[in-house]
Amino acid sequence: MAKVTIVGTGFIGRAWAISFARAGHEITLWDDNPAAPASAVDYIAGVLPDL
Repeated sequence: MAKVTIVGTGFIGRAWAISFARAGHEITLWDDNPAAPASAVDYIAGVLPDL
């Protein structure tokens, strides 16, 4: 599958990351706030079981 980079890890970036990851793509998250990608990964891991 493709490698996808998501620029911005807010609500929309997180939603895109979930969609692409569920389709089997390798995801890289980037944000101008260095702590934001790790926070987004934690959020995604928390909601993924409910999806």
